[in-house]
Amino acid sequence: MTITEGRQRTQPVARAAERPTWWIQVLIIVGFAWAYDEVRSLHGNVVAAGIRHGRAVLHADRVLHVNWSGPMNSWIVRHPWAAD
Repeated sequence: MTITEGRQRTQPVARAAERPTWWIQVLIIVGFAWAYDEVRSLHGNVVAAGIRHGRAVLHADRVLHVNWSGPMNSWIVRHPWAAD
């Protein structure tokens, strides 16, 4: 800003970009959700892979006699504040 003859000269304020209408926003959200599902489906059945990996971890725990999840789950069941 410059001061000219006792008054302040201001730059014109840039006009804020207008938001798209509600239905365009809905289309954008639906489009992103659809694209996310398509990309996620490229990885195959994620649930089956998670169960398979979980069973592998449980098997390793049993083979190595490292059973930390059982006592921890029992403790959490008795202390609901910790589960929250």
